Amino acid sequence: MKTTGQVLLEACARRSWSQAELARRSGIHSSKINRLVKNKNTLSLQHAKTLADLFAESPQTGEPESYLEWLGELTQASVN
Repeated sequence: MKTTGQVLLEACARRSWSQAELARRSGIHSSKINRLVKNKNTLSLQHAKTLADLFAESPQTGEPESYLEWLGELTQASVN
């Protein structure tokens, strides 16, 4: 099972986004994004919803296409 950090890194890599770009686009502070990527912080439901909405706007090949699929991917990763 993937970690939250792995899910975020893969989603950003597919979009050629840095962590700073993810922070800017999501409105989540860059230090929080960094802690999530390093699996040093738990993903809140609010942030999971924000990220799911953001990633669902531009689905890439091989990843979830809808908001609900992204929400499931992110929340499942955060409990493992």
